[in-house]
Amino acid sequence: MSYEDCIIIGGGAAGLLAAAMLQLPDGRSGRILEATGQPGTKLRMSGGGHCNFTHSGPIRDFPACYGDAGRSIRKLLYRHNNENFVRFLANHGVPSVTQADGRVFPESMRADDVLQALLYLAAENHFGLVRSTRVTSIEPGDSGNDCILRTSSGETFAAHTVIIATGGKSYPSTGSNGQFWDALHKGTGIRIAAARPALAPIHVEQYPYSDLAGLSFEHALLTVTAPGRKIQSRAGSLLLTHREFSGPAALNLSVIAEPGTTLHVRYIDGKYGDTAAIAASLQPELNRAGADASSIIERDFSLPKRFARKLVQRAGVSPKRLAALLTDDCFTVSGLPDWNRAMVTRGGIDRSEIDFRTMALKSYPGIYAIGEAVDVDGLTGGYNLQFAYSSAAAAAEAVLSKLTGAEG
Repeated sequence: MSYEDCIIIGGGAAGLLAAAMLQLPDGRSGRILEATGQPGTKLRMSGGGHCNFTHSGPIRDFPACYGDAGRSIRKLLYRHNNENFVRFLANHGVPSVTQADGRVFPESMRADDVLQALLYLAAENHFGLVRSTRVTSIEPGDSGNDCILRTSSGETFAAHTVIIATGGKSYPSTGSNGQFWDALHKGTGIRIAAARPALAPIHVEQYPYSDLAGLSFEHALLTVTAPGRKIQSRAGSLLLTHREFSGPAALNLSVIAEPGTTLHVRYIDGKYGDTAAIAASLQPELNRAGADASSIIERDFSLPKRFARKLVQRAGVSPKRLAALLTDDCFTVSGLPDWNRAMVTRGGIDRSEIDFRTMALKSYPGIYAIGEAVDVDGLTGGYNLQFAYSSAAAAAEAVLSKLTGAEG
């Protein structure tokens, strides 16, 4: 049996951040147990390979970007904030650049630069990386202090402290498939909140835009409703794909777009007015002899020509029907998002089990949980990697304190 001072389960963004910040003293040792042959696969994919790792907005605005979890992690985000994250990477050779919309990327626009910096720091901090090793069980040791971990290859590890950074279920091909939650619950009784895909395209019935894939709208407004109630709205960029609605506005709504709910799409900026006002403005133009409805729609609302033609194809030249499609195009949500296309997971280790000052499990003070393994998910735009950093920083501090006997 191999003994370590700290074992990090999972070599994704959160696990590598924890190892990069946990400066084990000389003579102490740690390991990162990565289920796949390649650490940081999902990190490499983030931001289209460019790694949008945080947002530049004021930290007071961050909690609202995590839904119900925002209250639980507010102090954590304030303590280990976006400015600290930017400074941490800059201090280790990864300067950043901020785009007009507030998203923050490495200056090189290369996710691999972030990954390589974290791997280097983890090694400097005495963490060995063990690849292709999936943890299948975890349980407290006989002493009541250490933890015993068993792997799919038959190896057994003992550790004084454990950091769970196994991710969620999104992009299962990267190694995060949710199986460790079952093992954790079985070994410790820790509650696991049901998982569902988040930050994914929205599938609807009778999607009409397969031939317009690639078109986008910068000022769209999407709303999800159920009979008699409005559930949530999101404004932002909307992208048409071959099969569904995507882009930030759709991705940020996907977690609450249940099958059978109604998706309302407004394609144009609110400055153009409501449905009645737009219909009234179109009426005289469309009534003119020889009027080209698609050209009028394109010109008046700064829309792509192909989209304007599609609207006319769907609504004819009726001002009321065209205005209705522009401002409140309605679709029935047809199914849950695909795990293979969901960027993050909602669900995981129940928030009631976590002490968010240290990210320790309340019932097991030597076990910590960070990143997507916890039931915390944020909007697109860098918020999920920010939580990975914030939770990893808190856990690294707590583990170091525990190992050096300085905790109060």
